[in-house]
This record gives sequence, C-alpha cells and structure tokens, in this order.
Amino acid sequence: MLGLAASWLARSALGRAVTGALAILVAVTLYLRHRHRKTRRRLKEAVELQRLRDGAATRRRMDNADIGSGDPDDDRQWLLARGRRGR
Repeated sequence: MLGLAASWLARSALGRAVTGALAILVAVTLYLRHRHRKTRRRLKEAVELQRLRDGAATRRRMDNADIGSGDPDDDRQWLLARGRRGR
C-alpha cells in the first residue's frame, strides 16, 4: 500500500505538488524552530547580563549610601533588606 502511494506521488503532477508543498512546509518549520531557539538563547543571555548589571549598580549604591545612622554596616544591612523586599 505504501509503495503504491509513493509511486503515485512520484508520477502524478498533483503528487509532485503535494510532495513539494510538504518539503517546503518542513523546511519552513525547521527554519522557524532554529530561529526560535536562537532568539530564546539570546534573550536568556540578555536577561542574565541585565541581572548582573542591576546587581553591580545595587552594590555601588549600597557602597555609596548613607542612611544617617553613622554605621556603614547598618546602612548596608538596611539597604540589603529593603532591596530583597522590593523584588
């Protein structure tokens, strides 16, 4: 049965058109899958880079901060606790 269908697809014009359309559909699907994976990887890297930048900026702000208690360690702990609640 499969051989009969394969020979019909190879011989008839409609069969060749169907086979060509399926080949194009498969090619487009594979291309879109590749692009999707590439985009997801790029977005994941961008999110990680942004997280690192935000962390560095937060550390700089904490190092430069003074909330008025006079004790830099207290200031740092207060800012750390405040930053964790805000997320």
